[in-house]
Amino acid sequence: MKILDETLKKPNGKWNRQALTMFLFSLLGALTGVYIVVSDYFLQKEINQYAIIVVGLFLTMASGQAVVTT
Repeated sequence: MKILDETLKKPNGKWNRQALTMFLFSLLGALTGVYIVVSDYFLQKEINQYAIIVVGLFLTMASGQAVVTT
């Protein structure tokens, strides 16, 4: 838990919005990507192309926040 406090909070103890946004979109991108892969394996039908674009957008937003934060 200490690593989350040090990573997601500013030195004054307040939450860093940019770090929280980066963490949230990374998590959403990973979860959505895993869901697409698992559903593709079990359903064995074509995945909607827009679902794959959404994963890319989540990860692009996370990367953009990482560039802005550093």
